[in-house]
Amino acid sequence: MIRASLLAETKDLDLWSIAVPVLGLIAGIIILFALVQWMKKKIRRTETVTPGGFSLADLRQLVKQGKMTPEEFELAKAKVLNETKRATAVKPAQETSSTKQFPPAI
Repeated sequence: MIRASLLAETKDLDLWSIAVPVLGLIAGIIILFALVQWMKKKIRRTETVTPGGFSLADLRQLVKQGKMTPEEFELAKAKVLNETKRATAVKPAQETSSTKQFPPAI
């Protein structure tokens, strides 16, 4: 009789002693995953810097505030666009003086 009641108490205790840590572990993994995703997104946002230092939106804002004339805006806009084109341009392959053939002849 005592043994049966001890066994019943042990079963209840075992269920909670296993379920609580497992649920805590699952919740921790979900929170960690969400944190990593948030940090990745934040890092990607901070890495996108315009090559010229200013974006066109920044320059338009300066014109609206009266800190830049429309003529200065056009000059700065041309510089920003040229820098962006130069930064994103695909560079041609360099010629080599190698005698190897690509792909190699069989």
